[in-house]
Amino acid sequence: MEKLILLIGIAIILGSVGGRVFARLGIPQVVGYIVIGIVGIMIGGTLIHVVSPLDIRHLEPVSLIALSIIGFNIGGELRKDIFQKHGSKFLLVLVCEGITAALLVTLLTGLVSCPWSRIADLSLLEVLGRGNWPLAVLLGAIASATAPAATVDVLWEYRTRGILTTTVLAIVALDDGLALLLYGFASSIADLFREGQGTSFVGALAEPLYSIFGSLILGAIVGATFGIAFRRLQNRDLVLPICVGGLFSIIGLCGYLHLDLILTSMSAGVALVNVEPTRSQDAFEQVSRFAPPIYVLFFVLVGARLQPKSMAGWMIILALAYVVGRTAGKFLGAYLGSRMAGMPEQVQKYLGWCLFSQAGVAIGLAIIASHDLEHQTAQAVILIITATTFLVQIIGPPSVKFAVKRAGEVGRDVREEDLLSSFTVGDVMDPNPPFLKPHAPLSEVLQVAAPSDSLYFPVLDRESRLMGMISFLDIKRIFAMDELGSLVLAYDLMVDRVPVTLPNVTLYDAMERMKQENLEVLAVVDSEEHKKLVGMLERRRIHSILRQEILRRRGDALLTH
Repeated sequence: MEKLILLIGIAIILGSVGGRVFARLGIPQVVGYIVIGIVGIMIGGTLIHVVSPLDIRHLEPVSLIALSIIGFNIGGELRKDIFQKHGSKFLLVLVCEGITAALLVTLLTGLVSCPWSRIADLSLLEVLGRGNWPLAVLLGAIASATAPAATVDVLWEYRTRGILTTTVLAIVALDDGLALLLYGFASSIADLFREGQGTSFVGALAEPLYSIFGSLILGAIVGATFGIAFRRLQNRDLVLPICVGGLFSIIGLCGYLHLDLILTSMSAGVALVNVEPTRSQDAFEQVSRFAPPIYVLFFVLVGARLQPKSMAGWMIILALAYVVGRTAGKFLGAYLGSRMAGMPEQVQKYLGWCLFSQAGVAIGLAIIASHDLEHQTAQAVILIITATTFLVQIIGPPSVKFAVKRAGEVGRDVREEDLLSSFTVGDVMDPNPPFLKPHAPLSEVLQVAAPSDSLYFPVLDRESRLMGMISFLDIKRIFAMDELGSLVLAYDLMVDRVPVTLPNVTLYDAMERMKQENLEVLAVVDSEEHKKLVGMLERRRIHSILRQEILRRRGDALLTH
């Protein structure tokens, strides 16, 4: 146990450092995580024998947690309005890119496996008939899968937003389901190639259909339950524990019911964001803040597992054919599908670049396929998929970065924390707040407070210098003392120790101070000495202005594209 905990700590630290080094070089940090895993297992396992494959397998729960969080956050991007606007287009693109990749991989790997050295002795049809077509069909189905983890990590790292980003998120989220469905067809077709082992299409498709629809239903139930709970939840501190507990429950249920984890988690995210579109944003933000160490460890473990062993020459040729066919199929299918769907030009040109990565589902399907094949072919499937996964996981993230940069979507996913440092207090304060004089009677206080949306009212002297502050709560309390009402002045209600700030202070620093001191308002003065009031800064006003600015910038991004 101590060894595993030490391994986790070292992996997170070294992975984070490696990710930052690669990011400084202009390479997506996920590549750094994977490279650290590759180097780490080579040094720790091969050279000094302190890390074993069994140690890596013991950390499998980390991978499940990371995949569940990734699926959940992807689902949070798929709002009802997006489906209404682009749903049929996404489906057309999905089918085109998945089936085209499957067909090209099947064709190329089947042709490569044919005994072309015997073309002088056999006819062309006989040579083609002796190819390993059962293996080719299975490899084709596996090729349709796209790993969301590395792709989504790049999108989040570079804060992308736009139609290409939205399309990529939808495609990589739904690719799992398509891959499972195609594998059902492929396993049936592969059986037909083997004499006496044919099975019905219905029987072959029963399991993937159960996995797809069962995953969607379970995720929808969990997500809708989240939405109803958050609608009634008063304590914000419970949001993260409920989300994490729910995602852990999804992991356990998927394992017990043999359902697809990413599809289930994605379905939960889709249900939550559409059942409770406003309050769910807090849930997704908190889960995203919780996730970074898990992501780092997950990708380090990906690198540690992707260690292709010695491969026979014919396996290497098949692997090359697989990569060429899958790459060409994803590019061609994405282009044709997005063109037929009438998607914007940047989707047609760059979507294919975002579909390189493959990992968990592809390897899982390879393992499933190996159970029904003879030993040598079974080993070939696993080695080919492992080797090609190793390759595309390295080249996939830079390709995604290239695509989103060329599409002009980098840095468009603006969030509140991104804006805080670009604003000063003077940019967002209320420059003309309602104020009171110290000797104003209660009736005047009420006259000033009644029409105002503000909850805080500064008390100023004759030279507009700050003397104190009255809150709406202070005014409410005086109603319990009817007999004193006519005697109360603004001076009696005010608090004289008022936290102040200056107009040129960055909004980030002001917000940090308000969080640390648990303040809802800061009085903005011209200087600490004179304390002449120039405005009021309320926390709720800050959030309102930042939300409006985010919507404006996102709207500009959509209009630009």
